[in-house]
Amino acid sequence: MNTLLNENNEGTKKETLYRRFWILSLMSGVEEVGCSPIDLKSFNILAYLANAVAQCYGVPPLDATILKACDGPLYPTLIWDIDRLVGMGLVRVSDIVVDVSKRLRNVSYAITNAGLDCEEQCRMLHPSLAQTGDSLRSAAMAYSRNHLFLSKEGLLARDGNYADPTVSNGEVVDFGEWVRNNATANSIEKILAELGLELRKDPAVGVNIYSRYLAAFAANRVINE
Repeated sequence: MNTLLNENNEGTKKETLYRRFWILSLMSGVEEVGCSPIDLKSFNILAYLANAVAQCYGVPPLDATILKACDGPLYPTLIWDIDRLVGMGLVRVSDIVVDVSKRLRNVSYAITNAGLDCEEQCRMLHPSLAQTGDSLRSAAMAYSRNHLFLSKEGLLARDGNYADPTVSNGEVVDFGEWVRNNATANSIEKILAELGLELRKDPAVGVNIYSRYLAAFAANRVINE
């Protein structure tokens, strides 16, 4: 697990460890469903959804805000950390695409065996990390089961937070940093209530149903075209 760390400041070390553990747990879930590698845009969508549904699992989000953009969610800090994980041999890259000006247009990522081992070791540090890891894997698996149709268009059209009409493109969507309202988590809780289920007992069921709901938007567009 020390492989994850390269900072001297103790507070920074803990923050870095958690952020990189968070990434590895998501990629572990993607790997478990057999959907590795995951491309950069898809990972950013997954990262947003994992943050948005964290409340359902009773764990804190890594980031409770996101910039609303037509191109979809983007987490520059996570991308930087993924690159560090690649350098450590915990994540591997593939499908690299650059344009004529040598700007990166696409890249895909997958967790390595060393990354899986590191994620498991981190879980043993504290019960809260084990709970967080389980929650992130669950969210990643829900996403991966619907990954062919879970898109930025579905988020902009249907997601409780991202589709909020009071937030324009280029503005920040706040679902827990300063505003104590997470419309995505509230929607999942409402779905489960209508099915006679409780969020605290069946969060994975609710997150899976919600992921299918978001994916259905793009799937219906393909059928109708």
